[in-house]
Amino acid sequence: MIKLNAPFENSLFQVDFYRAMEQTFGIQVLIRTGSADHNMWLAGYAISKGCRLKYSEGLIKDDVAVAGETEESVFSALGLQCPEPQHREVVDGKPAWLKT
Repeated sequence: MIKLNAPFENSLFQVDFYRAMEQTFGIQVLIRTGSADHNMWLAGYAISKGCRLKYSEGLIKDDVAVAGETEESVFSALGLQCPEPQHREVVDGKPAWLKT
């Protein structure tokens, strides 16, 4: 990751640049478009399924990346529907998009 402070309206605005390979593009988009609370919930859910979310590698199971090329592949590998980024929020301890 590269951080750049760019001038904007008499102050500095931080811009972060991330580099992704094809196999990690989806996990990068997923992590960067979800709220922090949603990312923490999803990471915890992945752990409950015997996996780990690693933004630099994808969804890991038994030390092997099993998903990460697309956002959909990560959610699908966890047995979840893939919500639109604007719905990736946590309300009362669970994702707003999760139907119970």
